[in-house]
Amino acid sequence: PAEYKEALMEQERDLEAISGVLGDLHGQANAINSVLQTQNRQLDKITTRVDDANGRIKTTNTRIAKLV
Repeated sequence: PAEYKEALMEQERDLEAISGVLGDLHGQANAINSVLQTQNRQLDKITTRVDDANGRIKTTNTRIAKLV
């Protein structure tokens, strides 16, 4: 019947719309992932530098304590 065919066509249009939205979300998720990976690399570099600075401060404080 015509009603059945129209319902199937509407369902197909809805599925295509959902597919488009999911494709957009996938693209956004990939973009977010890329940004997060970049930020994680930056945080790793910062952490390394902070650890190095803390080591130098500890060494300096030990030297100062010996002088006092």
